[in-house]
Amino acid sequence: MRPTTGELLAMASFPNFDPNIYILQTEENNNKKKELALDTQGTPLINRTLQSEYPPGSTFKMVPAAIVLEEDTVPISKTFYCNRAFRLGNERFGCWNFHAWQDLHEALTNSCDIYFYNTSMMFGIEKLTRYSMSFGLGRGTGIDIPFEKNGFIPSIEAAAKQGVNWYGGLTLISSIGQGEVKTTLVQLADYISVIANQGKSYRPHIVKEIVDGQTGEVKQKIVPELLTQVPYSKSTFQFLTYSMREVVKTGTAAKAFARVPLEFVGKTGTAEVGFGAKKQTHSLFTGFGPINFPASEQIVVVVLIEYENGHPLKYAGNVAAMVVNSWFYKEDFHTTAKKLWYPIRDSYNN
Repeated sequence: MRPTTGELLAMASFPNFDPNIYILQTEENNNKKKELALDTQGTPLINRTLQSEYPPGSTFKMVPAAIVLEEDTVPISKTFYCNRAFRLGNERFGCWNFHAWQDLHEALTNSCDIYFYNTSMMFGIEKLTRYSMSFGLGRGTGIDIPFEKNGFIPSIEAAAKQGVNWYGGLTLISSIGQGEVKTTLVQLADYISVIANQGKSYRPHIVKEIVDGQTGEVKQKIVPELLTQVPYSKSTFQFLTYSMREVVKTGTAAKAFARVPLEFVGKTGTAEVGFGAKKQTHSLFTGFGPINFPASEQIVVVVLIEYENGHPLKYAGNVAAMVVNSWFYKEDFHTTAKKLWYPIRDSYNN
């Protein structure tokens, strides 16, 4: 997406289908339509970019980070010790790695859960809910495609309506984009655009202009429409961008972007779904840049791979790096795969 206009440059959802089968009425196409309608496992008729809601995982962490930067509750320089475990009463909340002492910048770079558990207990769920909503999460973007989902941001009020008494553990898991936090990929693109634009975003749109099919006359040009505007300081967005740049340079996305010489910034995420033996994970990456390019030339990239489950070839950061490289260097998919040493089927046959 172009963050300065909201223009969607590319959108992909897999499994996919050929929409022409709904136009050309043939027996073969009718059979294909029946197969699609009956496919409940791959559900190819769902546009996963805006009709599916996912926990954003650690891509959400810029929200609590903004609270630390904007409020006086937690000093920015304060560090917390990560030994992979945080205890609240009899409950244990884990982190994906051992990080030792972490301040805010390090916690974003290394995606340390323990830091955000500690800070969320200091500023509370009310602020987390308010800041999340201010970034545009928990509501539809109004994109010019039907059936967009709204996502969901948990709150004490919403929990009460479901007969649930809010407790500290819900605040902890919400602070790392888990639990009841749900977003669509279009919402994530809008949320990242707020950071890219230092406080505002524009309504995502597919249509760029409407042209008369007979005369070629432009009947309507789509004008960028302001969607989100927040009053946070410029320094807050500069800090978030600085930390997201470090994610790509030395942090959790460094390996994926190691061979991409562009100054891109981003945040990785692993979203847990299910419980116990049925627990699985989705892989996410959100980012924008190159930050040394004019704002009008920058792009926002959001990638989610369902049920990654720790598989190295299903890491969203790798796909995001390929998208960034292909877009700015105008290279085809297979050339990019070879360049980035990413093993895509058939890319190494020639």
